[in-house]
Amino acid sequence: MSISKKIYRLMRHTNPLDLYKEVFYKNRLRKPVNRGRLLGLDICDDHLALALSDTNLIFLSSSSKEWRLHGGAKLFGDLYRYDQDLKSLSAEVEALVDQHKVEGLVVGYPFRNQQEKSDYVSEGLKTARFINNLSNSKKFGSMNFTYWDKTLTPKEITIENHVELCMNRLVYDDFSLEPLEPLVQRQLCVPHLVLQGYLYTGMLSVGATAKGLVP
Repeated sequence: MSISKKIYRLMRHTNPLDLYKEVFYKNRLRKPVNRGRLLGLDICDDHLALALSDTNLIFLSSSSKEWRLHGGAKLFGDLYRYDQDLKSLSAEVEALVDQHKVEGLVVGYPFRNQQEKSDYVSEGLKTARFINNLSNSKKFGSMNFTYWDKTLTPKEITIENHVELCMNRLVYDDFSLEPLEPLVQRQLCVPHLVLQGYLYTGMLSVGATAKGLVP
């Protein structure tokens, strides 16, 4: 394989607002059925949580469930080889990308306690390593991705006003249907918060309003 082809097949890091604008303006020229979406990712200790945007890039999709893709501890930790765990998880993400016409990934960063600098750096490195390994799987071609620091999320978007909406969309494969503790609810909704905050900021950057968009 040529060097140029290898480079082409790697995912591309993009400025947050540039990614939003690129997909947004492309969607304006498309029929609704052909519009692309954005996929939010939250890289946790033992799983990957995801949330999906609608085709207007304004709200979370009504079909955005709480997807949790599991893997071994090393999969979300230190550097590792392209093993079976990564191969399996990459295939699952690839299937979601193809099914929902995803044209960009929004990765929550940093996504843990930022009061301790060591924790901040550690979690940031883990995020970057995972995305690098996902890119090296070569399943996503030149898919654009961006990092979205949760501290940049507008004050209008808070976890509290999204928990109920988020919880109504979750599918519990690993939990009972009994009410969950508030802390657990908040943790489950992190990818939704990250993506909704990003969409809101992107919407403002293009001067769009939810009311003015055609479904």
